[in-house]
Amino acid sequence: MVKIDTEQNKIVSWIQLPVTEKFDNEGKAAHGLCASPDGKSVYLTSQFTDKVYVIDAESNEIVNTIQAGKNPNWIDITPDGKIAVVSNTSSNDADIIDLSLGKSIAKIAVGKNPKRLDVSMVRD
Repeated sequence: MVKIDTEQNKIVSWIQLPVTEKFDNEGKAAHGLCASPDGKSVYLTSQFTDKVYVIDAESNEIVNTIQAGKNPNWIDITPDGKIAVVSNTSSNDADIIDLSLGKSIAKIAVGKNPKRLDVSMVRD
């Protein structure tokens, strides 16, 4: 992951994700990306490791690693910042992640090869 200063138009820091033995054609080391609503954390999926990396936006350090399904593709967070959902392309499901617990609390079968997703909240 690369952090860019948009005013100066330059890279100010970057973070190396853990390495793996998988080949490049099996996915991407960094794929889905989203920031928490408060801007304090960045969530990044890795198709190489089948994990979601939680990165502290200020220190630019990995602060947690969450196991996802096979080939996690996209990630989105509820507007209240409590839940993340990850589409897992090769396991045909989605992980529901409780961000306060820092782990997946459920898997939902969603059909063949899910990719992009959008999470929203409906209120009565």
